Amino acid sequence: MPDTGTRSATTLPTLTGVRLVALALAVAGIVVAVRTTVTSTAWIGRVFPGFMILDNRVIASVGLAHWRSTTLPDIYQNEVLAVNDRPVASPQDAYAQVAAKAPGTAVEYRLRRNGAERSVTVATERFEQRDWFLLHGLFLLNGAVFLFAALATFVLRPDSPAALGFLGGGSAIAFFLFTAMDLYGPATFFRLHVLAEAAIPAGMLHFALTFPERHRWSGLRSLGWALTLAIAVAYEIFLYSPEQYSLILTTNMLYTAVVATFFCANTIVAYVRSGSQLVRQRVRVIMVGALFGFLVPAVVLVFAAVMAGDASMNAAATTPFIFAIALAYAIVQHDTSRSTRW
Repeated sequence: MPDTGTRSATTLPTLTGVRLVALALAVAGIVVAVRTTVTSTAWIGRVFPGFMILDNRVIASVGLAHWRSTTLPDIYQNEVLAVNDRPVASPQDAYAQVAAKAPGTAVEYRLRRNGAERSVTVATERFEQRDWFLLHGLFLLNGAVFLFAALATFVLRPDSPAALGFLGGGSAIAFFLFTAMDLYGPATFFRLHVLAEAAIPAGMLHFALTFPERHRWSGLRSLGWALTLAIAVAYEIFLYSPEQYSLILTTNMLYTAVVATFFCANTIVAYVRSGSQLVRQRVRVIMVGALFGFLVPAVVLVFAAVMAGDASMNAAATTPFIFAIALAYAIVQHDTSRSTRW
């Protein structure tokens, strides 16, 4: 029998609440994105070390292929102790010393990681417009698409568990990317950034347990969020303790990798075993999204390696937004189970 009236009966009582949640997230996202866009564009034209330093003096795991620092082994997640033998108490100290020098000037940095200290020399560079587009611009693009896709899906399918999961994971990714534009100065949203980072695997797990169909282990969603809460608390406590921060970061990355592996495996199993044409159609859609959203970044990274780094590795962040669009389309266009409750 057709489900005429079923959707209204299940969604109308919560329609106002759904719209208010979506509006609040949209406004918050726009405010953060505008602020971090303004602060990140201030980098254009500045002389910088050739790598980025977080507010806890840890070298961020981000770089472009044409930056000289990317050729150095084990440069990321090191704490910066001194610049040209002058101790630094903050990233601003390091940036200020470097900004006064001409591009191409060799600067010595004393670094520490896992209790071991070493010195490296890196030539200064000027942060150009292309650097902004290849780094911050791609963060902004992908963050905006993930947030819009998550909110649109939630508003159109508020009674879908998958839409709720996508709202959690997509919003976390969006705010993670928006705040990443601010990490290297003035770092206003550093604490919000690590909260979003901690929430990403839990949101992904929530989604994976409800899409392309509800998993028999779907009750583990709450456990996933509990683990995220523990990681988030640890982040906030040890954010300015470089060694502990790097350990927590590694733990969260491992958590994310495990969830991503589960999502891929669960999707394949669902396609093979499910007798539902709806489930198979959903999987086909996200496979297309994965093909264009993640195959291109993989090719770019391989190309960068073949070219001995003479290619922008951050171009790998160009297409993940396609996957977000595919997920939203798979939920909205191919969700006929409209009476499913959260």
